[in-house]
Amino acid sequence: MTFAQQQLDRACRKIPVINSVIRQYGELSLRDYLIKLRVRAEVSFPCAADFYTVVQEEAASLWGKSAAGKIVQDLRHSPFILTSNHLGVEYFSQSFQSILMLSLPSFADPSGSAGTVPVFSFGNIPLNNLTYPRGLLIYHTEDIKHMPVRLPLFPNRCKRCIAGGAKPFDLPMIQRAQKMLGKMLHQKMIPPKTVGAVNEILQKNYCTEAVLMQPSYSRQSSLVNRAMWKEFFAEPLKVPELAYFEIENIAGRLLEYDLKNPQSLAYNVMFAPKLRENVLGELEGIKGCWKRKELLQQISAPLSNQGHPKQSGTVFFWGTDKKGRKIPLFPEDDGKYQNLRGKDDQGKIRTFPYSPLSLLEGIRTKRLLPSLFTCFLLISFARGIACIGGYFQAAYLPAMQQGLLRAIKKTGGYHDVIPLLSKVPTDLYLSGMLAGMSRSGNSGFIPAGPAEIIAGGKIRPPHIDKMLSLTVRDAHIAGLFETLPDILSPEEFPADWKQTLASDCFCLLAEKAAVI
Repeated sequence: MTFAQQQLDRACRKIPVINSVIRQYGELSLRDYLIKLRVRAEVSFPCAADFYTVVQEEAASLWGKSAAGKIVQDLRHSPFILTSNHLGVEYFSQSFQSILMLSLPSFADPSGSAGTVPVFSFGNIPLNNLTYPRGLLIYHTEDIKHMPVRLPLFPNRCKRCIAGGAKPFDLPMIQRAQKMLGKMLHQKMIPPKTVGAVNEILQKNYCTEAVLMQPSYSRQSSLVNRAMWKEFFAEPLKVPELAYFEIENIAGRLLEYDLKNPQSLAYNVMFAPKLRENVLGELEGIKGCWKRKELLQQISAPLSNQGHPKQSGTVFFWGTDKKGRKIPLFPEDDGKYQNLRGKDDQGKIRTFPYSPLSLLEGIRTKRLLPSLFTCFLLISFARGIACIGGYFQAAYLPAMQQGLLRAIKKTGGYHDVIPLLSKVPTDLYLSGMLAGMSRSGNSGFIPAGPAEIIAGGKIRPPHIDKMLSLTVRDAHIAGLFETLPDILSPEEFPADWKQTLASDCFCLLAEKAAVI
């Protein structure tokens, strides 16, 4: 077995979702796998009307009424969204290529309908996150050991600000990034052709008046991603439209409906005492939810023990401070749920009133942010919108669903909810594979991100054909560059593992992968 095959087997042992998908669908082409994914995602809910209203209003404010109408029309026809992405301009190869893979059926549609690729990204991650919303990731480097190279856009002082709370980038920040890119070229870190592609991306997509006048990085990301998207494809391809949203914005808007409606699922989860206590108990410790003991310890810890917040989650909402950093929240220990409390990373206690009206005010003023669980509660569990994610989401979202079902059954009185909630597909998985690669030297394949695709001459019809024909197993081998850091500790990585993996991908996928 090659190193790549050994590591894929290792990923199967460490991540049950990957093991299950490869066991069931490994020999299927991406074309057939995506067809199965779409069929499973098409579950219609009668109560999703306000979701479409909110999406139409958000889309119209970004791209105009005509585009918004098309986006909602497509969503009504196929009510599924991609939720594996982190907010920011997309460069991380697994995230970027999950969008690319979701678009592939549109290219294969004999009717010639381009359709829409709906992406709902999470903004509650810091700018310095692995996906690097702080700037750009460049995979084609002169020394593969340093792949990917990070090109910062936002200054270092902003790195812990969450992407959804970041202020907009400006022209001087872009110019500093271009200057740093020039230094990288001079130091022979990045090939000249790739440097030219990155400069083209910055100049054409970041420096426009429409982007620079936006009030937030969130809105800038939506515009830049949509504008860049069509530049990745060459004629005569008819390219689907990219609809890129911040999921917390959509969830916050939906709370305007649900927290004013005592019959809604979200209202009862948050304000019906018995159901709320059962939900808190049944979802305790599930990824994306909360660990109440650790949250309480964190609030009670002395100032000297403060630092970066632990992975303890938060109860229903994150708080935010003036620097755009998130604060994990926990209900006051008097049992009355009059306040949510949290301690920021400077050791200061923050208190947020807990009532329907105060929560809505906190959302409007950006002092509160819907948590991961709350976003899925509002969009998936309450309205049946199918969410397609990565290998972690395909594990924790079913766990959330089952925990919520147990809480509802334990509480009683909500039996009408159970059949609808039970039929929501929650294990839909896509992000963990790559459909396209870039050449590194004469005998290596590496991930293809935006810069590599522009430098490589864009995606053409033969590339699409190869992507659609690639098997699910082979797409996982291509994706190992970013799967391995999720399953290996730093000391477990062998020397020169990136070069070894690039060489193996060349040997295993030379006749199969789309090389751009």
